[in-house]
Amino acid sequence: MIACQRNEAMWLLEWVAFQHAAGFDRVFVVSNDCSDGSDRMLDRLAEMGEVVHLRQDAQPGEAPQVSGCALALAHPQMADVAWAFHCDIDEFLNVSCGEGRVADLIAAVLRAGPTDCITVNWRMFGSGGRRSWDGGAVLPSFTLTEAQLRKGRAMQKCLFRPEVFAAVHCHMPKHPRKADPVLRSSAGVEMPNAPLFAPQQMRHQTATHAMVSWENAALNHYAIRSQDVFLLKNLRGDGMALTHQKYRLGSPFWAFAERTEIEDRTILRHWPAVAARLERYRADPEIRALEAEALAGHARLRAEILDRQGRFGWHDPAPKQPLQEVPKAHLPDTAGAVRFLLSQLPRERRTVVLDVGANPITPTPYKTLLALQSCEVIGFEPQPEAFAALQSARSPRERYFPHAVGDGTVQELKIFRFSGMTSVFEPCLPSIALLGKPRMGRVIERVALPTVALDTLPEIGRIDLLKIDIQGGELAVFQGARQTLAQAVAVIVELRHLRLYEGEPMAAGVDQELRAQGFALHKFLFNKSMPIANSQLARLSREANSDQLVDGDAVYLRDLTRLDAIDDEGLVQLAILAASTFDSHTVALACLDALAARGRIPASLARDYVDALPARLRSDPA
Repeated sequence: MIACQRNEAMWLLEWVAFQHAAGFDRVFVVSNDCSDGSDRMLDRLAEMGEVVHLRQDAQPGEAPQVSGCALALAHPQMADVAWAFHCDIDEFLNVSCGEGRVADLIAAVLRAGPTDCITVNWRMFGSGGRRSWDGGAVLPSFTLTEAQLRKGRAMQKCLFRPEVFAAVHCHMPKHPRKADPVLRSSAGVEMPNAPLFAPQQMRHQTATHAMVSWENAALNHYAIRSQDVFLLKNLRGDGMALTHQKYRLGSPFWAFAERTEIEDRTILRHWPAVAARLERYRADPEIRALEAEALAGHARLRAEILDRQGRFGWHDPAPKQPLQEVPKAHLPDTAGAVRFLLSQLPRERRTVVLDVGANPITPTPYKTLLALQSCEVIGFEPQPEAFAALQSARSPRERYFPHAVGDGTVQELKIFRFSGMTSVFEPCLPSIALLGKPRMGRVIERVALPTVALDTLPEIGRIDLLKIDIQGGELAVFQGARQTLAQAVAVIVELRHLRLYEGEPMAAGVDQELRAQGFALHKFLFNKSMPIANSQLARLSREANSDQLVDGDAVYLRDLTRLDAIDDEGLVQLAILAASTFDSHTVALACLDALAARGRIPASLARDYVDALPARLRSDPA
């Protein structure tokens, strides 16, 4: 990783910690004429072996990024680097394939053929209207972003082979040392390589829209963060020595960057590792003092430059929010039908979701209800970093507690290298070896963990849906939640088909307990399969050869043969969940029919609901 920075002390620690978590072996940071202590912070990080710190004194008119990258490429520790990536301190490479590490992206693209340079497209994350920055972390604080790539845009940074290129410009390497370097998108699609030969060209202008992709990776760009941070960039200067007016509220660049159409938390899969490094960095007194002084210095600048002097339009009326080109892209095409039910059904309250193991590494199945502000979430997450991420990004309708849920006894929690594997059970190493994923089974820490049974928690009243994913511990939770589950209408639970942990109950054990409590298996939201390890695996498409069923998220519902045993409110909530969360519209209609038979809703409501469904779900007579 290569970056050039000036006065980024408030952000450096999180950015450096993330690069290591994402799989970069070395982090080169070039500093230029710093006044906020960021150069001294980098010196200390270099002493700790976390970065290679290079200083430069860029001359007037000289682009600090170009000269800084030249320093990094010429450094002796760059000699054996196979791949390098250049980005800014407000940019984070979010790899979505494999385990989310840079090596996974490289491997995915190389499967398409020989490659010398990989483009990774920007994905802009907005500030959500935050006025001032008073400290905190970037990644868990800003999760709203653009819903899809905007047509005609090819704004990218590049992962490249240093041996093939003699220089790096702002957005891509330059001066190839070979006649025909191969340039590919993050999806592996070959692109025209002409921009690599044009010294001043910053964009891949000849790329078609089909070549521009977020497949396998995106470069999360947090260009604003807050209005005061954005405006005070005017004092720092431009990394390419350009003169412009882009750091103004309401400017074209501000409108380009302030995107808040959908939520994307995928980068938080690395947050536990990032938080662990941050804790280690901040344990150092010098680093802790430098970071605190940087934040205090920012507050002083804001008070003087923005509040007192009113520079850069700080006191102007708030600019209009940029046009959100695809405001409904984050909602499914059934959202209209869900809204119809929410407006017509005689519900007593919002749907109540109990989320056990709420680690935000994947989107929640109830995300549509959250987006429509129609559910209340009570969540439990014992991992400190994951709990902090949930707390920092929660809405007013979400409450989270740092409890480990179980049977009320003290358990030994095994912290795995991959946080999504953390469990009270030991890894089943033969199964993990079968999948060829030895790192997946690596336990890095063991801690004593008191657990609580759901039936003992006074903060839980009547719930409608229990969503649970705690890596083998589900059976103990169900056994300690018989009272809590008595009026619930649905459970989403991960069922294991291939044993990943020694002693875990597997699908059959979970199924038996849920059936005993009056639930029946309804459907799978998805099943996950993986290839079996073999000598030729590198030559095979993993997607086409994922032969071994591993696990999947299953939906259990109250026994649908006995709808008469479910009270009116239960039928209302089951209809809402079926429409919004399970995509089970026949279940929703069966609930509507039952409510109509009781005289609770008009009989025509079922017909009107079908009218509201998208055409792909209907088979109306012509």
